Amino acid sequence: MNWHREIAGHIESIYRESNETFSNYQQQMGLPCLSGCGACCLSPEISASILEMLPTAFSVVDKNGVEFAEQFLQQLENSQDFVCVFYKRLSLDGKKGHCTNYEFRPSVCRSFGAAALRDKNGNKSMSICKYIKEAFPETIKNLDPIDAPVIGDFAKKITLLDPYLGNKLYPINEALKLALIKVLSITYFEGNRSA
Repeated sequence: MNWHREIAGHIESIYRESNETFSNYQQQMGLPCLSGCGACCLSPEISASILEMLPTAFSVVDKNGVEFAEQFLQQLENSQDFVCVFYKRLSLDGKKGHCTNYEFRPSVCRSFGAAALRDKNGNKSMSICKYIKEAFPETIKNLDPIDAPVIGDFAKKITLLDPYLGNKLYPINEALKLALIKVLSITYFEGNRSA
């Protein structure tokens, strides 16, 4: 088995744990993301590492084939849009929509909504989506960051799997492009080796 594919499997396990942790917290606190809201996906600051995007890149190649993946890579290279290529807008302003890569979305996407941030001294404070704040103002007043999962903790676990590919963050589409180049290179190598 290819080492990068094995790492991608470990990342998927961390993603499942992350998803469960953040979802359970938000449900227990009564602060779910608003149905159909995709406002967070419009931020130009959404970033990921190449490592975090490996499961997505493998999925693109495995489900659609090399030829599709090459065309998809070309689309990424020609795009100037900072909004994730997997975000499907359902309103003119883009705030309504959904992720078409939900299963393989990176760590940052799994922690949106209501979670904690840790400062350089280790102190926790809440980070809550403004739309959730507006929808649940009374619930927000009673939150204690001590119990909240921390944004970035699961990304750190992923980085430990391969610090070289995990330490640097890129805009989401750039990280996907670089991961796809890596996966296509692996695919070409494996294909040539077996010939």
